[in-house]
Amino acid sequence: MADRASIAYDHHSAEHAANAADIHAELRARCPVAWTESYGGFWLASAYEPCVRAAKDPERFRSDHDIEGTREGYRGITIPSLPNQRFIPSEADPPEFLDYRRLLQPWFSPGAIAKLTPSTALRCPTVRLNSTPWRRGNCLARSSTLRMGSMSTVFIEHRFGEMTGAGSSDCW
Repeated sequence: MADRASIAYDHHSAEHAANAADIHAELRARCPVAWTESYGGFWLASAYEPCVRAAKDPERFRSDHDIEGTREGYRGITIPSLPNQRFIPSEADPPEFLDYRRLLQPWFSPGAIAKLTPSTALRCPTVRLNSTPWRRGNCLARSSTLRMGSMSTVFIEHRFGEMTGAGSSDCW
């Protein structure tokens, strides 16, 4: 055990899959920033304010995944870390991240999304862009993390289909 208090937390467990919303609500109430020894140890921010502070402090809270060992050796944001796979742009820090953001911004800006919303709503009725969990004051998906992830995937695939001209008559 480390020299700090540790919580039991395994986001890949069957218990977490079945009770994610309750687990996260308890963490937000009891300990909004907690350390777990799971997967080699990591900090878990479960409340809105700590998530915002971390997102705005890229020097302290790094996302980079240095799979080649040529930078500072960070292991990325995937837990457990994947040794030979890097998720771009999520596992990039500024200034590299900003290059990717500039490329993607025209396609995913609020204005671009507003134009897409009617099309997405007609073709993919399960996608509800105005019910994102962070508008409810926390960083974690509400009762069904898997469903939110699936909705996000459907939306992204739909958007890329439109961007590339492949279309999307069906929701994947």
